[in-house]
Amino acid sequence: MLNGIHWCDNCNVPIIGEKCENCFKKANFVVLSRAADARPAFENDIRLIKSLLREWIGQPTLKKLDMERKIVLLNRLPYLDKAYEVLVDGKILCHVFFDLYTFKWKVKPLKPLCSLVIEENLGKIAFVNKEKVSKDEILNSTDFKFNAGESEDLVCLFSRDEKSLGLGFLTDNKIIVLKAWSPSKPRYNFGKKASFKDAIKANKLSIEHFESRACSFLERYVNRFKRKTIISYSGGKDSLICLLLSLKTGINAKLLFTNTCLEMPETLKNVERVVEALEIDVIKAEADCTEFWSKAEEVGPPARDFRWCSQVCKLKPTKKVLASFGETLCIVGQRKAESLKRASSQAVWKNRYLPNVINITPIQNWKASLIWLYLIKNRKENLVNELYFKGFDRVGCYMCPSATIADFKMVKEWHPELWEKWEVFLQNWKKRNNLEDAWLTYALWRWKRRTPKGIRNFLGKSSIKTVF
Repeated sequence: MLNGIHWCDNCNVPIIGEKCENCFKKANFVVLSRAADARPAFENDIRLIKSLLREWIGQPTLKKLDMERKIVLLNRLPYLDKAYEVLVDGKILCHVFFDLYTFKWKVKPLKPLCSLVIEENLGKIAFVNKEKVSKDEILNSTDFKFNAGESEDLVCLFSRDEKSLGLGFLTDNKIIVLKAWSPSKPRYNFGKKASFKDAIKANKLSIEHFESRACSFLERYVNRFKRKTIISYSGGKDSLICLLLSLKTGINAKLLFTNTCLEMPETLKNVERVVEALEIDVIKAEADCTEFWSKAEEVGPPARDFRWCSQVCKLKPTKKVLASFGETLCIVGQRKAESLKRASSQAVWKNRYLPNVINITPIQNWKASLIWLYLIKNRKENLVNELYFKGFDRVGCYMCPSATIADFKMVKEWHPELWEKWEVFLQNWKKRNNLEDAWLTYALWRWKRRTPKGIRNFLGKSSIKTVF
């Protein structure tokens, strides 16, 4: 089954169902990678994308594209670090990715962007003496003509009669074909301006349908279990949605926030703002910071396959606080689209470390696009953690091993004092265990047992020494 999102070309907005509720036309299906959990591109994201596109299509074409007055979506890609599909005008325009060779963001054009490149008569085009090319094919200097001089870069491949053939990498007077597609003379159709107000109008009944089902789910299980009910709040958008749905359902519950002692300042500020704005009682569980640092000195940094931090910083303080509550029902902001592990999870479950707690999630089948449409429709985006608007996809500890190097770079820029403390610890651990420079440079501490094959191939080694 293909993953993707529906898009109304007429209204130029994403569609939750299969038909636009504004113009009543059937929406096109856009195939996306992975879990297809596309989120809106915000101001910082748009600024980054424009800076990357400028050298490809120039300022006049960027103006015509007019991304500031359209809905642009970003969908995470499987990659060495952070990467997205950029969806605009109902098309995947390009990929943007954080390049581990340069530690900078770069753009990888796809067919729609290549069509803009040739329509606007811009550079980075190689005209090939062939009617079609194949992926991984190597083109010699006699096979093509590059119109912008010799360099080492990505180039859009076209036939002599200007049919789009694919994407290649130019190096040493040769081109390696990275992507090949069916030859055609594409024309980029610029979509109309559209806002989130337009998107909400095109999805109003669908949003209300998901809301109604979520509220019915909450009401059913609260009445069924008849336990003390709490709402687990992490400072993230998903737990905010659960809080709003619970309040709408009329559930008498308290908010539970566990401060892991590794939270970003923006998250702590968000908790206070939400509690004050919604006038809800809050229970705070506090992790012991000294215990985290002592454990880290003993066994090394937490890793994706060695998550001792979850028990020390999250589960232990939560269990301590909930001990006085007895049997509890906990409303949690968990969604299938977040990860493979959560995709297989049920909407009602128990954590063996918290035996007296039953967890339920009313938004198990919600996608990120629906989450944001719901928040904006209900005018609650002012309660959203500002980290999302700065470029984070998820909210968590500032040195979470599940994060990317691109994320760490942002933390270091905004909160140097936090990152300096973590970096000093990593440097000391590296020195103590005689680890390679790559262990620190490429954040290989994020894996304990085995560094992923893609990273190993990138570093050009059969294995990476990781001592913990």
